[in-house]
Amino acid sequence: MSRGTLCRGLGESAAGACFRSSGLLAFFLSALAIPLAAAAQGDRGPSLTFVRGGIVVEWDLPAEETPPFTLNGRAAARRPLGAEGSWLVETAWAPQESYTLAWIEGGAERSLRAAAPLRPMPWRVWWIDWSADPRQRAGISALAFAPGGRRLAIGSFDGRVRVVETATGQTRWTLHRPGRVIKHLQFAEAGGRLYVGEQGPRGILAAYDLAGERAEPLWRFESAQELGTSQPADPQGPLGWVTYPGVYRIAARGGDVLAAFTRSWPRNGRRATLARLVRLDGATGRVRWAYPADGPATQMLTWFDVDAAGRSVVFPLQLPFGSIPRPGGGEESKVVVLDGATGIPRFGSTVAPLPPHYFAAFWRGVAFDPGGRRLAFSTEDGRGFLYIRDGETWRETRRLLLVEPMELGGVVVTATNGTLAATAAGPLFATGETYVPLEYRSPDAEPVAEHPQSNTLFGLDWAGNTRWLWRLDADLMGLSLSADEATLALAQGHEIGSRPRAFQGLAVLDLGRPGSGRDKLRYRYPIEGRAVYDGVAISPAGRWIALAEAPLTDRKRGLTRGAHRVHLIR
Repeated sequence: MSRGTLCRGLGESAAGACFRSSGLLAFFLSALAIPLAAAAQGDRGPSLTFVRGGIVVEWDLPAEETPPFTLNGRAAARRPLGAEGSWLVETAWAPQESYTLAWIEGGAERSLRAAAPLRPMPWRVWWIDWSADPRQRAGISALAFAPGGRRLAIGSFDGRVRVVETATGQTRWTLHRPGRVIKHLQFAEAGGRLYVGEQGPRGILAAYDLAGERAEPLWRFESAQELGTSQPADPQGPLGWVTYPGVYRIAARGGDVLAAFTRSWPRNGRRATLARLVRLDGATGRVRWAYPADGPATQMLTWFDVDAAGRSVVFPLQLPFGSIPRPGGGEESKVVVLDGATGIPRFGSTVAPLPPHYFAAFWRGVAFDPGGRRLAFSTEDGRGFLYIRDGETWRETRRLLLVEPMELGGVVVTATNGTLAATAAGPLFATGETYVPLEYRSPDAEPVAEHPQSNTLFGLDWAGNTRWLWRLDADLMGLSLSADEATLALAQGHEIGSRPRAFQGLAVLDLGRPGSGRDKLRYRYPIEGRAVYDGVAISPAGRWIALAEAPLTDRKRGLTRGAHRVHLIR
């Protein structure tokens, strides 16, 4: 790959930096066993990049001047991609096999022959430099693909939404909601409607028709009518919005939309919380049911999962992080399963804390298998729980201790355990960074070494047996699983610049490949800045991956690198 190809599409200053560093980048990619593309002789010849599920042909010619070509003697069905002169040929290729691209130039046949690498290469179709637009200085807060994968919705912390074409990055629809954070985005299953969840004074969920010329809502639901609202102590501060009611999760099923609303704010020296889960008609916004039926819960409800058919919904309820339960306060952590059609509770399990923890905490740790017959959930104290449907209720089949507190250098350490996905083959538990639990430490205690089970992805079967493990490169910042369960995208990095040399970027695993987690790794995609928490999305068929980036500050050197960007990667 030439430096011109590697640095294509950058601005003048960024391109200069790219040209200066492309030799280092090439070395880094080769160290990760990601070979660079093969290129024909001459500046105007093609190059081949072997990517997941196809081959990218790049030509230093305008699209209308690019000649027809064949691949291994067969006509190649191609479609244009982001940059001018870039084409994707969707085809299966075999590692280390030879592939010949042939075309006619000046009346003579020319060809380019290249050997496929052992692993595919990450190929950035385009990126959007969000901070280059003076109207858009805030970072990326939400990403969502349309059901067919042809469009991508992007939300930001300053209330902006942009819907772009996946193949080209061209903007097709925009929205601006000043003074709000775009907390969550979701397309309707038919793809023509976009649900936008805000965190702001009114905590609004709204539906928009993407075919309309103006971004006027079809309907809106204001959670503040039930949850109330709060006046932040510093409304202009970077975190002034966190006490507002917000839409923490959206899922579309059968023409309807489910949404989790939560408001948490300081009151009388404690953290007060109100939350509710609502199912609405996607076309009209009419409420079909709400849980609890008699009014908001007084616990956090920030995540849920719903099976593929929408028959069952599962979610955890808990106190805000850092809280201490009041004796007899009725604040026990619990996992609840509802009938998806009616909102009637079908199962509830109180989860007692693992001593000496004060209470069982959850994060994103609930998931059904696609058929909705099996359930897995995880708690931040290192445990995993497996359940199976038994008639109208659920029966526990296995309890796991994935991370056990242990003493290292005289300090007790453990690791977080809050992110989860589930496939037909089994659940995927992901542990996070090492920390010293509050119950064990003095205020200045710090881990002296990493816990052996920290930053690890566990691939289990539904009996609870370990099938494979994979050690993450850094803290897990988010994961996204394709609808066919074949591709897993993992955003990795650190939210603060305390570890400036740590890996920041994306890792992609092919879950269908046999062997260990290392065998399943397809590629790593490093970025200049830091990976945004929850800033990764994969299209339903697994073809495209969107990754959000933010600037990263090296505190020791006082340097900042990267920018607010969205990368679209094949």
